[in-house]
Amino acid sequence: MEIIGAGLKYRKITVVLFILLIIAGVSGFLAMPRYEDPQFKISTARVLTLYPGAAPDQVEALITKPLEEKIKELEDVKTIESSSYNGVSSIIVKLNDNADQDKSWDKLRQKVTEASAQLPSGADTPEVQDDLNKTSFMIMHLTVPQGEDPASLKETVDHWEDTIKQVSGVERVEVKGLPDEQVQVILDPAALSVRRLSWTHVADSLEKRNVSIPGGILREGKMGFWVESSGEYRSLEDIRETIIYQPPGGAAVKVKDVAKVEKSPARANVLVETNGKPSVAIAVFTKEGYSVSSVEKDIQSSIDQLKGDLPPGVEPVVFLNQSESVQKKFGDLWRELLIGMVAVLMVCLLGLNWLTAIIVALSIPISAAVGFGPLSLAGVSLHQVTIAALIIALGILVDDAIVVNDNIERHLAAGAAAYNACLGGTREVAVPILTATVATVSAFAPLMLIPGDIGRFVYSLPVVVSVTMLASMVTSLWLTPTMRFWLLKRGRAETPARPGGFGTGLLSPALERLSLWYEGRLTASMKRPVLTVAVALLLSVGAFSLLPLIGVQLFPYAEREEFVIDIVTPRVTASIRPRRWPGMYPREPLRNPG
Repeated sequence: MEIIGAGLKYRKITVVLFILLIIAGVSGFLAMPRYEDPQFKISTARVLTLYPGAAPDQVEALITKPLEEKIKELEDVKTIESSSYNGVSSIIVKLNDNADQDKSWDKLRQKVTEASAQLPSGADTPEVQDDLNKTSFMIMHLTVPQGEDPASLKETVDHWEDTIKQVSGVERVEVKGLPDEQVQVILDPAALSVRRLSWTHVADSLEKRNVSIPGGILREGKMGFWVESSGEYRSLEDIRETIIYQPPGGAAVKVKDVAKVEKSPARANVLVETNGKPSVAIAVFTKEGYSVSSVEKDIQSSIDQLKGDLPPGVEPVVFLNQSESVQKKFGDLWRELLIGMVAVLMVCLLGLNWLTAIIVALSIPISAAVGFGPLSLAGVSLHQVTIAALIIALGILVDDAIVVNDNIERHLAAGAAAYNACLGGTREVAVPILTATVATVSAFAPLMLIPGDIGRFVYSLPVVVSVTMLASMVTSLWLTPTMRFWLLKRGRAETPARPGGFGTGLLSPALERLSLWYEGRLTASMKRPVLTVAVALLLSVGAFSLLPLIGVQLFPYAEREEFVIDIVTPRVTASIRPRRWPGMYPREPLRNPG
């Protein structure tokens, strides 16, 4: 292989090239976005429609069925599942594995819009949710003192929401636990009775008055005037001044004459408590391509500034911070990398001199760094699947360097010159290393072809393992012999005492005795090939038969400090009753250690 000879001949160019590759890989690694989980859209969407006051059978007939009929017209739909509850219609749409998600969801929205014309007037506009697996990376709670209403935090929460939205990398902010404001029209039965009116007259007048009519341009010759409708209510006074009835020749009866109009908080759909205190939750979502760690730092800086303006007694509590989990996982990665290097170095010192052992151990970080360059260009991000792939690869990145180094040692022991030993030793094992690398990559590559959501979730695992394995092959075939020759040329590497020896390692004599024992066992096995193969097959079958006892699981359980308790209540349970449950039920699990 002349390309190997060229790399050894032009050693300075080889070293400079690898330095550039390492710098590019480290830069790419630092720039890669970091998440806890892979970022992708699942091929499932939900069409959610609210129809307040309707029973489940009404929701089914008037909302769910018309929407389902339109959705069935789509080509790439795999399954449609619907549920109808009191005032709520939920339709789950799942696409085929090979469907174009963006186009399919656009078509789904078109079909839902077409079906909306058939829905009753009291129904809300259907909402298509195509980001069901999108999770917030940070959740903060603003707590108020016991006995106070979270509605008092509306202005504060609005200010926090607007400020956090300005942070670079924030996609959206969702607020839960803060009741919406509503306008209450409290009727005076006596006033209505005197004027011979009923509540329906008031409701009809308000409905007809609160109408938005499109404006336009009124032209008079060459002049044009913009005309804007003022039908919608803009203040409480507009509501109070609404005319209900005007008798001929008499004074108009207005809403303020028969009712009191005031603002009040609506009943909250979500109740939030933190350590027994009423709270408002603020959930932050990141944009794709932004690292949660960098976004979290910017948000934390904004929070530090916002804390000074909080009302007395209000405390901010960070309930969930995904960046902490990400940092922990990367801490585990660095630990595994360090353990791998130290373990390889210690093992190599048993049979090699210390300089050679260091060269072999350095192949781990160098191969990983070289591989990060193409991974960054390919748009791979760092998350738990990527980290798992790197940890898997750490154990096999060193194999190629050991094989090349060992064969160079064999040539040196046979009396070859330094240059010839490095070139000949590397050439001899180039094809086996290439074959072994291709075989390993071929074992992981089929994972890239898994269709559907599972395939998108694990996609980075085979990519990372394959790229780092190829980087390990390139490092071992070009950089390892170059470094060995550089040490030999300067007389800094010792050679074995005889061909087939085990060098000057700490356990070289013991390893040589072990080699002689293994040679005897191998000779005996080759004399009885049938028995040897039969025993190997029996052991293999016995080992595979233990698999059912181990169990199968795609990923291990998450080691998190949080857990979820689901409480199922009868349908007739009032929505306000669960307010006391968060303070009652979680204490039961806390009584059990662990």
